[in-house]
Amino acid sequence: MGRNLGVEGRAGWYKVTNKLLVDNGGSGLLKRYHGSLQKILSAVYSDFVWDPLKFPKAPQNYWSSLDNQRAFLEGIALKNGVDLNDRASWYKVTTQVIMEHGGRVLLSKYNYSISALLAAVYPDYQWDVLQFSNAPHTYWASADNQRKFMNEMAVKLGFNPEDMESWYRVTNQTLLDNGASALLKKHEGSLFSLFSAVFPEHKWDPLKFSQAPRNYWNSIDNQRNFMDELGRSLGMKEGNRDGWYVVTSRTVNDAGGNRLLGLYNGSLPLLLSKVYPEYNWNMWKFPRRASMGKGLSRDKAGLLQILSSMEQELNVQSPQDWYRITYEHYRTFGIAHLYKTEKTIMLDALKTKYPEEKWDESLLFRKQKAVS
Repeated sequence: MGRNLGVEGRAGWYKVTNKLLVDNGGSGLLKRYHGSLQKILSAVYSDFVWDPLKFPKAPQNYWSSLDNQRAFLEGIALKNGVDLNDRASWYKVTTQVIMEHGGRVLLSKYNYSISALLAAVYPDYQWDVLQFSNAPHTYWASADNQRKFMNEMAVKLGFNPEDMESWYRVTNQTLLDNGASALLKKHEGSLFSLFSAVFPEHKWDPLKFSQAPRNYWNSIDNQRNFMDELGRSLGMKEGNRDGWYVVTSRTVNDAGGNRLLGLYNGSLPLLLSKVYPEYNWNMWKFPRRASMGKGLSRDKAGLLQILSSMEQELNVQSPQDWYRITYEHYRTFGIAHLYKTEKTIMLDALKTKYPEEKWDESLLFRKQKAVS
């Protein structure tokens, strides 16, 4: 059969599979040796030292032996510069290296965890799972492991783990730099979620972290709570909305609301109109720089609100009065872009407000100074 298959030398048999043996009429022979091609060859060609790992498939139950596992790992050590007298040198070996040397089935016995494999083969050494390139899949499932890691990291960073306020200084990057990317991923990148799980005895403020939890600002209630708290810190009395007219976007940003403002394209008036819809906002009272901005283009309700403010301030009593409103008026209200580059949006808003009116666009957007 070797001649028929073109097997060259003893080493050529490593490429032969059980299927080839069966296809050539050797099923009975294979059965006699319990399906092990290695055992057949070891019996027939006993003059050759066979390496079981060079066959396409290791012998059945081969990896059940710790001696076989240890011999395999020592072979990898010799090829990858691992000092067998220095267990710590194993930390640089990855699961990919082990699989490339034919140890995929062996790794599968340990759920593809190199730390679990080494702990079984070398139980005399105290392994630190976090020094491996990847912690075991189940390691972070333990709340005790998570808390142990966080406590050790606190000491490493120079603060007492019991000082909860100090934890707010820890960022996502801090965790990544300390090898806890899998831990952070487990909590979907949310520090608030992580700390709430690890230290449930403490009431965490999501806005004190460097980054608010994902989707936190999608809640109008969260937005309102933030603005209520900011208003109180600025000395506004409960229910007094007029105080917001002198507040700038920068104040909101500095208070940690930059992502919240980002939902409204940086427009504080647009944010306020959404958070406090029950209040009749006069857009004229906001500073020009705090205008509704380009976010208005995506918010028809907000645009109609500012149109009402303009009509109130400029004494517009009928659709025809809009023909005397000029670029200077739009600019004063901070929506010059609706006059210059987004006239269609402005015209659509007017058509919504006055559906019966037939608008003449050439007269509606005139290039002249405001009429007093």
